[in-house]
Amino acid sequence: MNVLTIFDCYGCHDLVEMVVGRAGGNLIRAHSYDTARAVMDHDPPRIIICERVLPDGCWQDLLEHESVKSGATLLVVTSKHADAGLWAEVLNLGGYDVLRQPLDEQEVTRLFARESTER
Repeated sequence: MNVLTIFDCYGCHDLVEMVVGRAGGNLIRAHSYDTARAVMDHDPPRIIICERVLPDGCWQDLLEHESVKSGATLLVVTSKHADAGLWAEVLNLGGYDVLRQPLDEQEVTRLFARESTER
């Protein structure tokens, strides 16, 4: 399973990489929407985990990619201010989940466990 992370925070990539590695997956790191879009166009990942606001866009921009629209790629949004309003917005617009920052290893592990059982 390929997982794409889009974080400005370098430590966030490391935690997700550890969890993905234990699950036998591959992590692809990006730091901007443009870089992520190039990755998605070439080889769409199964999961994208991105910050709410990106240096050159936001999480809603990722919803427009065909792999996310079709459900082949799951979009997870992270934010320091992850509240019920953001969670409802993400789910209503086609995202998969919301995680609070700083990321918690158990929450990230649960995300991958849930995704693998839903396939």
